[in-house]
Amino acid sequence: MGHSWIFKTETGKLGLVIKSEDIIKYYIKNGLNSISGQWEWSDWVDRVSKGYAQGDTKQLNIESISYYFAFQRCAEKAIELYEVKYPGHYYPRIARENIDFNYLSNEFQQDIRAYRNIQNALDELFNYIEPSVINFSSFGHKIRELLILACTEVEYLLLKVLTDNGYPDKKVYRTQDYVKCKEILKLDSFEVQLNQYPNLGVFKPFVSWNSSSPTKSIVWYDAYNSVKHNRGDNIHKANLENLLNAVSAIHILLESQYGNKIFKKWESYTEDRSMFYTVKAPVWELKEITVPILEQVYKVKTSWIGPRKYFEDFPL
Repeated sequence: MGHSWIFKTETGKLGLVIKSEDIIKYYIKNGLNSISGQWEWSDWVDRVSKGYAQGDTKQLNIESISYYFAFQRCAEKAIELYEVKYPGHYYPRIARENIDFNYLSNEFQQDIRAYRNIQNALDELFNYIEPSVINFSSFGHKIRELLILACTEVEYLLLKVLTDNGYPDKKVYRTQDYVKCKEILKLDSFEVQLNQYPNLGVFKPFVSWNSSSPTKSIVWYDAYNSVKHNRGDNIHKANLENLLNAVSAIHILLESQYGNKIFKKWESYTEDRSMFYTVKAPVWELKEITVPILEQVYKVKTSWIGPRKYFEDFPL
């Protein structure tokens, strides 16, 4: 199978390289298009020995990649390179910036359907409560119902990250478990806005989440617990602002689990859309991104071997 590397270019694009015996293949993901090619490692060694190029001839390096990009008239220049430990493997529901990952599955369709229903209910609510900042404190029974529904969906999505990745089995999972997902998915780095109501500002539902107070550090989630267990005394917490944060959290969790293209018109695999859009997403180091096997380059073909479990590779 050979060895695989992931690299980043000066323009921020991600690519992968595979070295199989003497053949080097590369692939740069470029939106809807791609850049690919190959060369022979012995050719690089020969060019260095004759003084036509400079760089290490023992192992793949940035100099050799960038040299052949230029030689093959590719405008990109590699600036970072990292050898992948498990090429062709991925972690379920941990999308990061995985290259060429097909997220379509029964689970995805079910998750999207659940989100679609919640969005439809929220859109209907907007017929009675105008989505404006002055109405953020508006509260009531219908908002309570939607807040509970949205937060149970948040719990489910967090739970699946844990259980699909080898987290220790428990009879009951709590926020002290769910908070483990914060760093894995960099949930606190996401910022989103409502497509039709950008004047409502930016929503950052996970920004204050911390392990020392995993429930109360998220105001909207704490509100959900309050109105679920004691509706009468806490009905004021079932307000529009908390509801919008809860629904925005679902948008963030879906993008963090299935990829940042799932709601983009020209890049998604389905026609599903979100009422939110992401204005700021996490930045991932190359070592945190999983890549497929690059099988061929002139008509690019990549493949995945299968999943690994995150908590087995990175024990608590």
